[in-house]
Amino acid sequence: MTAAATAAYPFGVLSAHMKDQMYLVRRGHVFTSPWVVSETTRFSASILLTAKRAPFEMSVAGRQDRYQAVAVKPLIKRHLRAEDVRLVSIGISPSHRHYRRFRVLGCPGPGYLALPRDAYTDFDPALEAAYNGELTIDEAQQLFEDVVNLTVTFFPSLKHADPRIEHALDMLQEKPHYPLTELAAATGLSYDRMSHLFADAVGLPLRSYTLWQKLRVASSLFHRGMTLTEIAIAAGFTDSAHLSNAWLKAYGASPSYFIHSDCVEVRAFPGRAARRPIPAQSFAER
Repeated sequence: MTAAATAAYPFGVLSAHMKDQMYLVRRGHVFTSPWVVSETTRFSASILLTAKRAPFEMSVAGRQDRYQAVAVKPLIKRHLRAEDVRLVSIGISPSHRHYRRFRVLGCPGPGYLALPRDAYTDFDPALEAAYNGELTIDEAQQLFEDVVNLTVTFFPSLKHADPRIEHALDMLQEKPHYPLTELAAATGLSYDRMSHLFADAVGLPLRSYTLWQKLRVASSLFHRGMTLTEIAIAAGFTDSAHLSNAWLKAYGASPSYFIHSDCVEVRAFPGRAARRPIPAQSFAER
């Protein structure tokens, strides 16, 4: 691959009939690609699986290994190389009920956990369909929840968070731009104390969490005919460069890649998720 191709298509050179797939589901995303070489530090927790059951390479803190399935804690700097393995990346947003479970992967630990790929066999038809761009957004939502629910069963148990932090989270859900000093005062804590308790309970520093909230607002404004600068200001960023840098950190590519690129197909999350499991047979018959 040339340097120019890498810059234009950060997830690799794609054939004319195969695109990257991004399903923006509620409280997360499902992304697939035939080719990924990246180094990112993400706000989201991650589950990486290969639909082809061929191993990909991941390096963390200088330690490189090969995996078919792995869970990664938020804010872990990782280098990923996945070529022709049909990579499926599940990104779990901080608002998801199981997001906090991922923080135990670094308490203590390297920040990631190799998973038994055979445990996900029942999801193989859906993972393949996701990779081929054949899932509806409701089906992607169901796959997302099923994979996350199974994955956390391999994690150690987690203690309950301080109720004051739960209150702070509720306030930030209602108002992403809530001033942090006012948030601390509303919970009856000093800012430093609240920051410490928040990071310990959620697995993400408070400022990183509020930055993610702004990204969530920005994503809801895409495809509304607004310029990137207008989106950035509306979401609480200082300018489009600030938004682009934060988006790159969260999703591994610039906003323009997902908005304008012909090499990725994006499906927006629905108002509510599918409620029933998806029969594997429905994918096999397609």
